[in-house]
Formats: sequence, structure tokens, C-alpha cells
Amino acid sequence: MMQPKIAVTIPAFKGQYLGEAIKSVLSQSYSDFELIIVDDCSPEDLFSIVSSFKDDRIRYFRNDNNCGSKDVVLNWNICLSYCTGDYVVCIGDDDKLMPCCLEEYVKLINKYPILNVFHAKTQLIDEKSIPFCMQESRSEFETAHELIYNVWSYKRQQFIGDFLYKVEWLRTNGGYCNFPYAFSSDWVTAFSAAKNKGIANGQQFMFQYRISRYTISVAGNKTDKVYACKQVWDWYKQSLKDTPINSNDKLYWELVSNNLDIYFQDTERKLIFSDIKNEGWKFLYKLFYWLQESKNVGLSKSAVFKTFLKNFNYILLGINFPER
Repeated sequence: MMQPKIAVTIPAFKGQYLGEAIKSVLSQSYSDFELIIVDDCSPEDLFSIVSSFKDDRIRYFRNDNNCGSKDVVLNWNICLSYCTGDYVVCIGDDDKLMPCCLEEYVKLINKYPILNVFHAKTQLIDEKSIPFCMQESRSEFETAHELIYNVWSYKRQQFIGDFLYKVEWLRTNGGYCNFPYAFSSDWVTAFSAAKNKGIANGQQFMFQYRISRYTISVAGNKTDKVYACKQVWDWYKQSLKDTPINSNDKLYWELVSNNLDIYFQDTERKLIFSDIKNEGWKFLYKLFYWLQESKNVGLSKSAVFKTFLKNFNYILLGINFPER
């Protein structure tokens, strides 16, 4: 039975919940791990928080320059560069591992030793660390395109801290996929790692993702995110050119390929009109901008204008763009 060394990495910037995150890692039932914390040149005194824990498995580093929220994936990969473990999980500075997390990952690794990626069933917690939502149950094994199909069809929520990767695979493939503001970086990295071999999913809760007003994933202007979405869309177009090796995956590949443009056009429309909505009564300027840019992001002027008309009241009132 394998007893791999696991690296838990925390690309850190905020101090508010960092102590909780560290404590959750040190409370693991599985003990063969290293905890790597990379301070992204934070204005807060993160070193004092880290140094309050006395454990030889903790390694602290501080970046000379701040990667920032737009280039947050760069810090994920800086964390990766310090790893000496066989597998790695990257969590936010406000997230928490449940006590069984690493032990459950090791069970999956021993059951599916050829896989490059594993997933933890996740709870969402609030600013007081109280669970308020949970991910859906998933089958223990999924093919790569089955994973994408289920994410798109059932609007699955997943986060970078949900996934454990084989370090060798990540390094060989250039690290975590880097898109601005980490837009779909977690999904694309997971799909890439699962592409030829699949993914194994934990069957009990292992990870807690915090939703708060400080969450970095809500940062960044919508304009940048629309262009990031187009980059991800183009990435999928290229990746889906290859017919799956696994014949059982072919049906999912066909379904995903056939719905690729629909999915990303819908995603871009939501981002664009969220951007227009945020301009209040200056929305006409943004509408004109996106009509001009529509071709560059894969939409027609007609699609942009029709969606604008359909949601005119939402834009004027400044409330959330409705789900389809």
C-alpha cells in the first residue's frame, strides 16, 4: 500500500482566516505531508501568523513582488515549485481541509494509482465557518469528458482546492493552467489531468471552501473576464479536436463538442451584461463597446443587442443578470 507524501500549498495574501486554514492542515489524520505557504507580498504580517505554529512540516516563503488577483495562478505555480511531495493540493488562505481529507485522498490513490487527478467532495462555509451548502454526490470514477459534461449540464461548483494532483504530471504539463483571474483555471487543469485516464471522486466530505466578501474569485472587472472566457473557449476548441482514447468517453465527447459554442456564448453574454449593468445609467457606453468587440469574443452584434433588450430592466435596476 502506497504512503505518498502530500504537499498542501497555500498561496496566501489575506490574514483573516489563514490561522484556521493552517490549523485544519495540521489536524489531518494522515501525517505524511508538507505545508507550503507562499506569502504574495502581502501588506499584512502573515509571517507572525505562520510562525505561531510550531511544526517542522511548515515551510514559509514570501514573494518579492505581488502576483495580484489577475495573475493569481502564477502564485499557485510558485507554490508548486517548492513542493517535494508526490501529490499536491492547493487551497485558499481562507479555506479548510476536513480532518479526513488527506487520508481519503490516499485511499483513492491506492485504488486508482494510475490517475493524475482526484477530487474532494466539498462543503461551502460562510464567514463564521458554518457550512451552508454542499456539492452534489458524484460517481467514484468519471472519464474526462463525462466530467466536463456534468460540470456544464448540472452547473457544478468546483474550486482549485477541490483537487489533488500528481506533482510529476503538473510539472511536466507546465503547472496549473493560467488564465486571468483564474477564470476556469481549476476546471481546465482538472480536465487536462483527467483527459486520458479519468478522475476519482471522494465519497465523503473532505474540503471546505469559504464564500465571503473577501473571496478573490469575485475580484476583477467583467471586461477582463470576458476576454479570459474567450481564451478558455479557444482552449476547449483545440482540446476537443482529439477523439477520446477511451471508447466509453466518446458519447460525452460528442455531447460536449456539440454544445461547446452554446455554453461559452451563454457564459459570455452573462459576463457582458453584468458588465453593462454595473455601469448604471452609463450603460450605453458599455453597450456600444461590446457591440464593437462582439466579433473578438465570438458573439454576433445581433446576439449582444438582443440579450441587451431582453434584460433591459435588469440593467437599469442594477440587479443580477438572470440565469437562463
